[in-house]
Amino acid sequence: MSTASETTFSNYGIYDLGDNLELLLPNTLITFQRISDDAFSYFREDSEGKIIEKIIPVKSNDVKIKLVPIPPLNHPAKRTNYVFLKLDKEIHLGENSAASIFVHCPIEIGIFLIYGDNHEPLDWVTCNPLNSRFGLYGSPDTGKLCKYAEVSLATDYDD
Repeated sequence: MSTASETTFSNYGIYDLGDNLELLLPNTLITFQRISDDAFSYFREDSEGKIIEKIIPVKSNDVKIKLVPIPPLNHPAKRTNYVFLKLDKEIHLGENSAASIFVHCPIEIGIFLIYGDNHEPLDWVTCNPLNSRFGLYGSPDTGKLCKYAEVSLATDYDD
């Protein structure tokens, strides 16, 4: 795959699933292909060459795909509902003070099938597979397992 500066990634949103659909995400290529009147194939290949293939039976021709950002909790496996964000800089607050901060938070991309009003999760991809790991917050016997990410501070909401 080419570098991020040369690549145009697929946008979040809803896509009509016609006969063929190709989506390009960070480190990942996804293709849907109609294999019969009532079925599609789903193919995903990541930057490490890992391939996922699925057959998707459908009852109607009005099937859509939705790409949405989701919390980074599913890769490599769903094990927790908590995210631990380790800041790259310390923040010092004086007594009785408060601050609002913004960080560059990792995400995963959820891929959902839309049939009428139903949204079924089909798959999810991580945008940073090399830094996908877990950590323990608290003591070993009572701590919480968390998805661990080292993050940097953002200058504002739009950063």
